Amino acid sequence: MLQAIGVRESQLPPLCEPLTVAGNLLPQHKEALGLSENCFVSVGTLDHFAGMIGTGNLAPGGITLSTGTVMAMATLCREPIPKSCGIAMHYGFLPDTWIMLPVAESGGVSLEWFKRACVPNNSFREIDDVVASRPRNDLLFLPYIVGTSAPEFDMDASGAFLGLRDGTDAFDMAAAVMEGVAYVLRKNCEEMAEKGSKPEAIIATGGGAKSAVWCQFQADITGLPVRVPLEKEAACLGSAMIAATMDGRFESLKDAAELCVSMVREYTPDASEEEQTRLTRKFKKFCAFYDAALQVTRMN
Repeated sequence: MLQAIGVRESQLPPLCEPLTVAGNLLPQHKEALGLSENCFVSVGTLDHFAGMIGTGNLAPGGITLSTGTVMAMATLCREPIPKSCGIAMHYGFLPDTWIMLPVAESGGVSLEWFKRACVPNNSFREIDDVVASRPRNDLLFLPYIVGTSAPEFDMDASGAFLGLRDGTDAFDMAAAVMEGVAYVLRKNCEEMAEKGSKPEAIIATGGGAKSAVWCQFQADITGLPVRVPLEKEAACLGSAMIAATMDGRFESLKDAAELCVSMVREYTPDASEEEQTRLTRKFKKFCAFYDAALQVTRMN
């Protein structure tokens, strides 16, 4: 493949383990940046994986969830899964580990779109406050306004509401949008569990983590605790922890996490047994709605 695009293997740097020393910074760059003579360059890791480190997610069972425009879920695995499984799998930042990284395009972009199109004069905080003050409703929303990636990978998918009535207002629809994204999260959690990495907790970062009502939706719908770290810029913190550990300030990333990472809030699933039954039924309807909408889209 390299030859086909005109690249020789000798033109590429050698493969090496993440979080190892690539070499020393060149003298002219040290001088220009005002850095010490013994400054070295780390191989580092992917930004999402730095975010895992910055949330203390260093063992299997935890999901570092980033809900920005897209929604990314990163969880550590001890064994790789087949390439045919449909979930992106990467070599981990720790030796002989792997990371599942499903990325759903339909994340925060869905709520951003809804606010811009339907309630442009209300802030996200105001939307949260109204949604939190109301009982859950049965309105469904497919958050596939830019198609779908994990776990379906189908660009024919699109956004849609089901269950609109004359009494439905914009805040009922906003709640359905938040729930729809949470159902996509549940789909991916179940997919990861089926592939051998059962989630035990979610650590929420990104803009979505600022919404208490959205985090509670995620906890109730997935059945998993959702924890919010003190430091919201988890990837930046993780990168600093990598540098400090490689510089000898900490014995290990685990030691760095014990000192540097703390949680400020935990949302536990608090739905009653009756509400859990309703949410499970609604999730099944959500999945059936997706299949039916896709079938309609593909009709000639």
